Amino acid sequence: MMKAKHHKSILPLILIFICCLALCIAHTPPPHKKNEQTSNTPPKTHDEPLVEEDGEDDYKFHVEEEKTPRIGLSFTIETNNENTDSSGDSEDHDEKEKPMNDKYLSAQQIRKYTFSMHTLPDDENSLDIYNHNADVPRAIELLTLAALAGNDDAMFSLGEIYEWGELDGFSNFTAAIFWYEKAAQFGNPDAQFALGFIHSTGKGVPINNPLGLLYLSFAAEGGSLEAQMTMGYKYMLGHGVPKDCTRSAANYEIVAGTAVAENQRIGYTQNVEMLRLSEEYEKSGDQIQSEEDVVSYYQYAGDSSALVHVGNLHLQGAYGIEQDYAKALEFFTKAAQQGSAAAMSNIGFMYQNGYGVAQDNTTALKWYKQAAEKKNAHAMTNLGLMYLKGWGVTQSYAEAFRYFTSASELGFADGHLYLGHMYFNAWHVKKDLAKAINLYTAAGQQGNTGALFALGQVHLMGQEVASIIAPNCQLAVTLFKKVAEKGTWTTLMQDGFDLFEHGDYERALLFYERSAIMGYEVAQSNAAFLY
Repeated sequence: MMKAKHHKSILPLILIFICCLALCIAHTPPPHKKNEQTSNTPPKTHDEPLVEEDGEDDYKFHVEEEKTPRIGLSFTIETNNENTDSSGDSEDHDEKEKPMNDKYLSAQQIRKYTFSMHTLPDDENSLDIYNHNADVPRAIELLTLAALAGNDDAMFSLGEIYEWGELDGFSNFTAAIFWYEKAAQFGNPDAQFALGFIHSTGKGVPINNPLGLLYLSFAAEGGSLEAQMTMGYKYMLGHGVPKDCTRSAANYEIVAGTAVAENQRIGYTQNVEMLRLSEEYEKSGDQIQSEEDVVSYYQYAGDSSALVHVGNLHLQGAYGIEQDYAKALEFFTKAAQQGSAAAMSNIGFMYQNGYGVAQDNTTALKWYKQAAEKKNAHAMTNLGLMYLKGWGVTQSYAEAFRYFTSASELGFADGHLYLGHMYFNAWHVKKDLAKAINLYTAAGQQGNTGALFALGQVHLMGQEVASIIAPNCQLAVTLFKKVAEKGTWTTLMQDGFDLFEHGDYERALLFYERSAIMGYEVAQSNAAFLY
């Protein structure tokens, strides 16, 4: 999981600690103190289980953004000719320094496909989200060796395995808490968030909101995105903390920026449907089956629009179709042979990012130009980015401006966004905040997450934009929250729905409750439905 680094004053944590101390004094103190002596023997007890895609313009394909801090202040231009994925470099460096990291990584590979649907051998009607073909006991063995050697990532992963029931389909909170507490002693923010959730919701322990809040606060300070979302939500509404728009915005801005950067890195927004159980429960079998029929129709229809649609499903992995770059390229190639500009642009995108093919800017440029000649706005935008960043071409702000303008004139959201960046940062043109904000607004009206994030930042700029737009912290929080909820961590919601759909209501509730404390309204509704 990506970890955002954000350094702030520790004064808010000190104040929270003082407020919580009196309430926590009778309870077990936070176990992340380094000098605390605890047993290294894991518990052996087992808890009882606790009760847009039609049309060629529906996909926003971007080339990678290396940095997504504040626009106008840190929105940087890279001049490398090749795309480089620098996200996580420091994290990878940290992992190499941890004991037995090879065993930790091997175990994670075993766990990689753990959360997939497999029929239980003894009950054809019972399905669980754990992979019966994965050697989870072997993963536990490797992780335990690494954990006992002091690898806190391995400790956290063991906690996850037991909390999510990856071993046998049942949550074991005794074991999960044991390993989370071990990892928290090392300052692991993800483990601290997990413990914050557990103590706030009473999973395997009595509810202890002050202790939960303390864990969540330290986790957010340490860079846990889930904790930052949770604290942003708490400060927004004043849940357990004083209502504070500034602190809410500060937390949500980090998560929203990470979501934008991740979506731009992979080139598209995650396809996770926010399904409301109260509505899905009333669906008939025919209605559910109709979705499968639609996918099947597109898969075997021969027209270029259908081929592009199915290619995108294979590219992203959605609606029951496994991600398969080779098949995506096959469908795009067939559509391109029929003259589809969208397919040409998507082939260029795959070469630009090295999805299923060797990364090749020259080939990407060729396909983008073919599609741009057919007035494809996706291709125009990606060409603009190649010239903006100097990927495979000589860097040229003038060419970037030309392509972004052409895409914007076609009404394409990303064209608006990047043209707005050029006006905001005075790249090739005179700085014009009014034009930039108008372009961000136009893109934001189409739901473009990058534009919504930019508008949120604009609303925090104060006097610099006061003559153009009234600064509004509450609106900034609303925009950041909307963007933050588009991050890759939204897949927790899909896992919850998969569990619900196959009758595992207890673990479905666990997934929805985890998302609910992060502020997802649909998750809150679904958790209430399951109680």
